[in-house]
Amino acid sequence: MSLRSRSVLLVALAAAAFVMSARDATAQARPVAVAATGATVDDLRIWDQQVDQMIRSRDLRVRETQGDPIVASREHQRLDQYYRGVRVFGADLTRQLAPNGTVSIFGLIHSGIDLDATPKLSIDDAPQALAAAIGGQASNTSPELVVLPLSDGYHLAYVGQVTTDVERLNVFVDANTGALLRKYSDFLRDVGTGFGTYGDPKKLSTTAASGSYVADDHLRPAEITTYDMRGSFARTSALLVHNQLPGLSDIASSSVNNWTDGAVVDAHVYAGWYYDYLYKRFGRHGLDGRDLRMALFTHPVQLADIGSASEDVIGTYYINDIYCDSCGPNGRGAVLIGEGAPKGFAGPNLEIKPLSSSLEAVAHELTHGVTAKTARLNGFPFSKRAR
Repeated sequence: MSLRSRSVLLVALAAAAFVMSARDATAQARPVAVAATGATVDDLRIWDQQVDQMIRSRDLRVRETQGDPIVASREHQRLDQYYRGVRVFGADLTRQLAPNGTVSIFGLIHSGIDLDATPKLSIDDAPQALAAAIGGQASNTSPELVVLPLSDGYHLAYVGQVTTDVERLNVFVDANTGALLRKYSDFLRDVGTGFGTYGDPKKLSTTAASGSYVADDHLRPAEITTYDMRGSFARTSALLVHNQLPGLSDIASSSVNNWTDGAVVDAHVYAGWYYDYLYKRFGRHGLDGRDLRMALFTHPVQLADIGSASEDVIGTYYINDIYCDSCGPNGRGAVLIGEGAPKGFAGPNLEIKPLSSSLEAVAHELTHGVTAKTARLNGFPFSKRAR
């Protein structure tokens, strides 16, 4: 058998396996990425036939058809996947059609889903369950019953919008128990640009607030907030030692969303990367597995004051990082980023940058948060990292 024939056979078997597993409750559930173009004509033909078959069985349903704005004779068909009459959230395909046939198919669909599609909570109970899940108020939009793919499998869920005092959220709750499964803001957030401690360009997720931008990441399921103590040891002590709650003015900010404070940029970006790592590598939702807010405090002291600081202050707030499990805006954990030391203080020609300049250092402290929320190994109340 030639290499081309073998390739076509593999594609055909994969497509057939998808259709079979979609009908077979014992098959392993999994997402299937579809990318077929005219560059692989045989692949495209096979997937085109499978899409037509799934449309006939109502496993795929046409959501809309739009004309191509560039090529007048073509149109784009957008299809949603359904499982036993319930839409699979995020599962859809786009098929580009021309007078002489299909041009391309792209998207994501799921196979092997095994769920009872009959909810224990009625559609009339759904608004109250959605609102109760986050302590908000249900909007006047009707909830929808969906199959929600998450890292731990598929869930029958209600999705709807809930308003709080400050924003509108899309909320998913278990359609049998009402437990919160997922939430994300309906407000579009901003992505700023900045430079790290070593001058490397980075992008960071921010939020518009009061005419400026704050280092508050709402794009990830876990909110990530980076605070700027602006060198005030008194304010740092008030928030981390005496358990005062931080306010909006304590969050690091930029008037034009172009960030030049390298310590803030590195801390905020690396915390986001750490969340991504936990999720992609382990399927874990943040420090506690439930998308707990991640809080980081930068510039706890003035670099120029290091000469008059006590040894304890130097070893805690300058040349060190800290994870405190009882600190932060919700009293459930925060990282304090050491300010570093000027050139010559710790040794000839030796300069210690703000410790957020190291991805390893930020990840190390946040990992204390993971252990504190699980095994609690030396994670409460303070866990210091010697330098």
